[in-house]
Amino acid sequence: MDHHVDIFRHLDTSMLEIFQNGSLNDYLNNLSPEEREQTVGAINRLMQRDAERQANSWHRYYEIKWYFNYIPLITIHYSLIWQAMTFTNLVYMVRASIIKITNAMVKMVRLTFFLITIQSYFRTLINIVFSFCDVITFSDNFLMDLFTYVLQDNKGMMRIHEELRVHKFDLQYFADMPEYKNLSVFQQIVFTIKNLLASMLITSCTRAGDDVLCHIYTNTLIFKMLEAVSKTYPQNTKLSIMIMTVLIYLIYAILGNIICINIFLFFGSNLANKIMGFSQIVKNLSNAIWSTLFGHVL
Repeated sequence: MDHHVDIFRHLDTSMLEIFQNGSLNDYLNNLSPEEREQTVGAINRLMQRDAERQANSWHRYYEIKWYFNYIPLITIHYSLIWQAMTFTNLVYMVRASIIKITNAMVKMVRLTFFLITIQSYFRTLINIVFSFCDVITFSDNFLMDLFTYVLQDNKGMMRIHEELRVHKFDLQYFADMPEYKNLSVFQQIVFTIKNLLASMLITSCTRAGDDVLCHIYTNTLIFKMLEAVSKTYPQNTKLSIMIMTVLIYLIYAILGNIICINIFLFFGSNLANKIMGFSQIVKNLSNAIWSTLFGHVL
């Protein structure tokens, strides 16, 4: 059978009329099984070709040429782009862009509200998963230590942290302040997120009247690692030393956490097996005692 034969030219009714009138099912029911299978297959192939053509339509406007198999050069066909710049296409592209941007903004707002709402649950879950990381890094929260180390030179975050100290870590303290009454919803969300991030800094603070002065708490493992890396590679830049310190700290904490979890699971499994063994012994003894003392009576 020739798969390239156009079977649509043998149809008595045009496909456009069939689709428009909604009589495709009636038309297919009047065909023999072989003709019905061929027609459905042809429709599927036609729809697949149309989908592929739409997916690859943008490839007509540019071409990538490789020189010496390593240097890519993008060639843009401006003539084809200009030909496609009809009023209908422009209206369609503007409308599609507005719809995509609006959907993206709505999804971002939903995601932001979702994360803010359940951040306490995430924090509890993360603390449970990485509990051994806190133990082997001698920290109350190793992620907060890491976050503090990364933002140690951020003066803006430190000022926000000091304001939070003054307002007893109320993330939305600005809601009742007159100077922040005119903030939009988006600005309030950004403000709350900044407060949340600043609240994660580990500091030592002193109060001077109504003001609070805070300093980064550096007596943690990651800052000790920073000193060791700085002494080992004194010629490196500050950024490279920070990246090396973060990587060493994360590898140490995560690998240690994995090892501790495996040891805990191994210990728990063996303990459960021991308990099951003792329970079986107790069960056998109870059966023996019952059969010895009361079996002949009952």
